[in-house]
Formats: sequence, structure tokens, C-alpha cells
Amino acid sequence: MLRTAVRSLLVTVAAAALVAGPSLADAAPAQRAGDPTFHMPEVGSCHVVTAKQQAAFSASNRSVPCSSRHTSQTIASFRLRGKVDWKNTEALWSKVARKCYPAMRAALGTDAKTRAMTSYDILWFGPTAAERRQGAKWLRCDLVLRGTKRLLPLPTDDTPLVPVPVPDSVAMCQTDRWITVCASPHTYRAVGAVRLKGKFPGSAKLERIAVRRCPDLVSTRKWRYDAPSSQAWRHGDKVLVCLAKTRR
Repeated sequence: MLRTAVRSLLVTVAAAALVAGPSLADAAPAQRAGDPTFHMPEVGSCHVVTAKQQAAFSASNRSVPCSSRHTSQTIASFRLRGKVDWKNTEALWSKVARKCYPAMRAALGTDAKTRAMTSYDILWFGPTAAERRQGAKWLRCDLVLRGTKRLLPLPTDDTPLVPVPVPDSVAMCQTDRWITVCASPHTYRAVGAVRLKGKFPGSAKLERIAVRRCPDLVSTRKWRYDAPSSQAWRHGDKVLVCLAKTRR
């Protein structure tokens, strides 16, 4: 289930992270009924998550070799303790965020500004109703690469997820409504980033910061910005990205 909601035209309303770098490991989930880790995907396992599954609470945990085509890689999975209210997605997301943001930073590497200017994001999922009836109590975070409404394939070799300089195949651009890579048609391109600090300033102050700082980073009359949510900020995502209008 996507809980790092697609970054909006002006400001990120929910996220972008998760531990250990990319691996070619294939998942071997536990199969014992009554085990809280029943069918819990392993960190490093790769999957094919469809566009339809992005908004679902659960997605297939069947893994594929990371050397073959895949659209997500599990970068954090963890067991939940105590009684779980599966309908309280806000509380579940709070638990996910503590694990996912650090794991995403570890998986992508490089520096905060460079990471923020890519189209990488995270999705999170829980067990299916059938798995929960078998005792499953876990959450999973997957690294994905956004391409408007769909997910793009992740690298299948040993190349870095974020090469420097960042290529258009992973660089963050936006259409009028969606995040995508700059290799696809787009109307805005990330051209600069501002690293911030301190407590979360709120959306109004973030907008004032963007108005003050972005004109020095863009060369076009029209521009927009992408800023972290309060949850993302709490877990270390404190970068505001400035996007310039393009003709592509």
C-alpha cells in the first residue's frame, strides 16, 4: 500500500525509506501457521508490484530473482508486537516510517540532496487477510521507481541505484500530476535542492522558504517545489527540491 503518497505538485504530503543495500537474495518466507512471520518477505527480495497493487494494503510476496525484471525490492520487513489494529493505517504508517526512511537512505546511498532529486520512493504492505488468519503480524517496505501511474523496473545488475551524475533514467521530473523519471515525458525537472534543519517548520513556512530559495536555483519563470511531510521530516528527510518548467 502506498503510504508515502505521490509527492504533490507543490509539496510532499507523505513520504520517501528503509536497511541494507540491494541484494540478489530470493525470499524464503516462513510457512508455519501461527508464526507472526508467516510469509514475511525477506529483506533484499525482489518482486513485481503492479500499478493496481500500489494502492492496496497487501501485494503478492512471491519473489523473483533480482537479476530478472522486477519493480520493487523489499528493503525492510519487521514483526509487529502486541495487538494490531489493521484498519488504523495511520498508526501502522507511523511504525513503518521509523524503519523505512533509514532503510531507504541506506539502500540508495549517496547524499541527501542527490537522493531527493531522484524518482525513487517507497511502498509499504501488510499481510493479506488469509495470512493474518494464519497469524501473520508484519509490515514490509519496498523501494520503487516512479513513472507516473506505474512503477518502472529497478536495475537488475550491480550498477548503483543512484549513479553520479544522476542519469535521466532515475532523475526526478514531474508531469502536471505525477512524479516520473526525466527520461519520460514531463513538464518540470528537479534542478536544485535546499538542505534544511531543525524542527518541522510547517507547510506555510516551507512554501516561504521555497519562494525565497528556489528562484536562485531555477532559470525559468515557472517553477514548483517538492518538500517533505512532517512524518518524513521526523525521520531525517529534510530536503526541499526546486523544479524548473521544461518544454519536454
